[in-house]
Amino acid sequence: MMRRLSTLLLVTAALSACGGDPIEGGDPAAQVKASGTPEVHAIVLTDALTTMRNHPDFTIFADLVRQAGLAPRVSGKAPITVFAPTDSAFDKLSPARRAELIDPAQREALAAFVSAHILVGRASARDLGEAINRSGGSTSYQTLAGKPLTLTRSDLNMTEKPSANNEQDAEMVPSAANNVLNVEEQGGGASLVTATDIEATNGVVHALESVLVP
Repeated sequence: MMRRLSTLLLVTAALSACGGDPIEGGDPAAQVKASGTPEVHAIVLTDALTTMRNHPDFTIFADLVRQAGLAPRVSGKAPITVFAPTDSAFDKLSPARRAELIDPAQREALAAFVSAHILVGRASARDLGEAINRSGGSTSYQTLAGKPLTLTRSDLNMTEKPSANNEQDAEMVPSAANNVLNVEEQGGGASLVTATDIEATNGVVHALESVLVP
């Protein structure tokens, strides 16, 4: 009995000399896990439709793409640019208009509606901005619906310009720091772009605060 107790004491002392925790003297991977070091995961890009379906802000538009029968086009390999209205953008529509969008009998109209938010080819925010500058303030692209989509910059950021006679009432003028894009469909609606360059394997997604209602 005394021999077994002595052996146990020796084992305990040996563990204490190593730090008292079997993990600290064991597998290095276990040490990293125990220390709380975060694991690095690679970012996996998906096609534009899957990207929108997995994004918390684009679930409604992604579902409309599927209902319109455009899933193969939006998830295919051909490059596209999607101006996707956020879920909150659809809250601005009347209940009657939202009902029309999901009416199975209006599938052709739904396809035209969805197509009006999609450009042929990939255009990043930088591409759009450079095109606007080259065109003198606005540029147009053709959508899948066959209609032009016009992009401009919106003067949302304002700054004070002192008056010529040093009076108290300063003039408000557009700030040079303005980078906000505005999109407008011919014969339809307009919206500000609230987020840009959400990357996908077949293009890019930009977020709209409003729906481009024809």
